[in-house]
Amino acid sequence: MPDQSTNDSIKLGIIGPVTYVSELKVKNLIYKLKAINVELHSGGNLTGVEYYVKKYAMQFDIPYWEYNPAYTSHRLHSIFQPEWYDKVYYQTHDVHRYQILIRNIDKLVIAVDSNFINWKMYIYLEKYAKKYKKPVIHI
Repeated sequence: MPDQSTNDSIKLGIIGPVTYVSELKVKNLIYKLKAINVELHSGGNLTGVEYYVKKYAMQFDIPYWEYNPAYTSHRLHSIFQPEWYDKVYYQTHDVHRYQILIRNIDKLVIAVDSNFINWKMYIYLEKYAKKYKKPVIHI
């Protein structure tokens, strides 16, 4: 994977479930981030928090990269080469892309709300981030 970073920017990963409904929280966070040298990394989900991250990163002209799973198609902001994509679905693809994301960022934001029931994956990802000494913030 090529180095996609821009200068000495802070690489901030923002992940969360497709059921996340607090769009305003994400918008306010990204609005505040535009004042600093930051690039946003996310999982590339088409709904929920990761959708909002992409939407507002584009709106506020913040560099954005997505780690969409290998079973999806290559997209404009996909960080991996096109050969990575269009694979047969396998259950570990979702976690694997987040593991790679975590290893490539400086800090991680996990956005969850009361509608979310699959906490196990995000608990695992938080522990994984701490293993790599990445600070974790919850919104």
